[in-house]
Amino acid sequence: MHTRDSFRTSGLGVPRCAKELARRYAGSVKLAKVNVDASPSLSERFGVQGIPTILIMKGKDILARQTGAAPEPVLRDWLAKVLQLPAA
Repeated sequence: MHTRDSFRTSGLGVPRCAKELARRYAGSVKLAKVNVDASPSLSERFGVQGIPTILIMKGKDILARQTGAAPEPVLRDWLAKVLQLPAA
């Protein structure tokens, strides 16, 4: 299973579209949220430079990274391409 980590700050939540995409790809994707203010060591470990940052990981390997806000169709297409799944 791939893990999709979403790094955010205390003032910004995970976009609703990210949660929706995690639901659509249930079984293939797991959404994990990380608050960079509360966990600065994790954001440093994963090289987070901007908020929000979404990482696609398999095990400990980062397969893809999306930094900055993006509309749902862009995230959906990006996720489908990275995971080689049909578009949601």
